Amino acid sequence: MNLDKASEIALETWIGRAQEPGAIVGILQRGSVISWNAIGFATMDRTAEHLGLQSVFYVASLAKQFTGACAALAEDADMLRGQDQIRKYLPELSVAFDGVTIEQLLHHTAGTPKADPLAAALGLPVTWWDGRGLWDLIAVLKDAPALAAPPGLRHAYSNEGYWLLAAAIERASSVSFTSFARDRLFAPLRMYSSRFRDDPYAPQPNLVDGHAGGAGGLRKVQTHFHGVGDGGLLTNLEDLAQWDLFWSGNSALGPSIPARLRKGGCLKDGSRITYGWGVSVRLHRGLTIISHGGNYIGFLAKFVRFPDADLSVACLANRDDVNVDAIARDLADMALGDALDHMQPSWAETYREDARADV
Repeated sequence: MNLDKASEIALETWIGRAQEPGAIVGILQRGSVISWNAIGFATMDRTAEHLGLQSVFYVASLAKQFTGACAALAEDADMLRGQDQIRKYLPELSVAFDGVTIEQLLHHTAGTPKADPLAAALGLPVTWWDGRGLWDLIAVLKDAPALAAPPGLRHAYSNEGYWLLAAAIERASSVSFTSFARDRLFAPLRMYSSRFRDDPYAPQPNLVDGHAGGAGGLRKVQTHFHGVGDGGLLTNLEDLAQWDLFWSGNSALGPSIPARLRKGGCLKDGSRITYGWGVSVRLHRGLTIISHGGNYIGFLAKFVRFPDADLSVACLANRDDVNVDAIARDLADMALGDALDHMQPSWAETYREDARADV
């Protein structure tokens, strides 16, 4: 199928009204956007610009693989090591965190406690996170009386663990996490429109508004949350093409870091998991995928790399009532065609919440 037509069909199947905020979808290969399409506007204002290649989105948990890459860069610079305990860099953490390693945080096997109950115990409101930055989040976590589970026992997805990673990288490097990512990751990869947002008031060219869906229709939403590590990343489709090049191993950062990121973790009982350093590595219709999604108030994102086909698909939305996972999956199926075994399960069917690899 013609790739441009595939991009068009993938979006139009799921998004009907072009007059509202919407989504952009693209096929990425060797540092270029080889096909893309967009439906919708940057905001609810009818005078707003159409979504395009330069439109910048908040991509929520898609950021975790970038945090993983920063951890690998810090490790290569002898700033930290995967086997180091987190309290080496954050000694203010309670003794409950003894035994928790950097690598366990990356794989979500650290047993990190949830922040909401800790915030409630401190008397903070339900929306306590609004207006908080990285070190505000660490302050909520640091006095946790216990972990959610012993470290290394099981995989349990944790935003809190990636806050701890960002803070550890900041302490180890003696610069802000945002600066570290800018200078050591985004600049070498020529991702010039990408940054971690650690200041909710800092201007960002081409940043679109997020919109929440509901019974009354879409409404623009705005938060002042500026935590980083688990999320916080602003990027666009053009920059994600450079990220596709990173995953190929042919970027300025070479092949060793992407290889480290895609390697799944191991539990204490010796069983393997499919979650690497900020990415899930499993199968889609017989082909290996490296993938992650993102979901935060008013925004959705999906990025899927097919290493055997040397291409990626991505979908970014500035509304949270569309199925970006299905849009990206439809696009991948059309783009890859006969390279896929359509009798084999899709990535939605190979997902496991506990991330255990099939044995």
